Amino acid sequence: NAGDVLPSGFSFNQTSGVFSWTPSFCDGGSYNVTFIVSDGRKNTSKVVTFNVVDVLDPVVVSSPPGRVRVLQPFRYQLEVVPWVGGLEFFLVEGPQGMHINQSGFISWFPKYKGVYPVDIAIVCGNMVFGQYFDLFVVEPFVFGTPDVVSNRKPGCNGLTSNC
Repeated sequence: NAGDVLPSGFSFNQTSGVFSWTPSFCDGGSYNVTFIVSDGRKNTSKVVTFNVVDVLDPVVVSSPPGRVRVLQPFRYQLEVVPWVGGLEFFLVEGPQGMHINQSGFISWFPKYKGVYPVDIAIVCGNMVFGQYFDLFVVEPFVFGTPDVVSNRKPGCNGLTSNC
């Protein structure tokens, strides 16, 4: 029953009886595999438990942009270390129209200002982890309008006390 309980990547040679499996980073846990031997007249079985330990859990190491402007595309690539094959990405919560693809790339076109919670789930074998953040959508940039508001007087360089 190895095909029913083990993640992919195992092999079993019925002639030699050699079982082979190299677990990936996402395969931590316990697996009970039943081996059945038959001489054509009589069967016997044995359950073997494989405990996969010392797995280096993947983690998200990228930081999302804290804000985006109305009517400007939001793009964010999740970075996971170590990068392992077979990761699945899911958008658990996010604004309408936001998408994530299977390489962890998030895209969205914001139409309204506000604060939008974003929750990403990443599935790695039987392990689930992810990233949560609030995305702030601010007014669009208007040419000629300062991006940063300051209460300093024009021409003040901050070196004098009357600024």
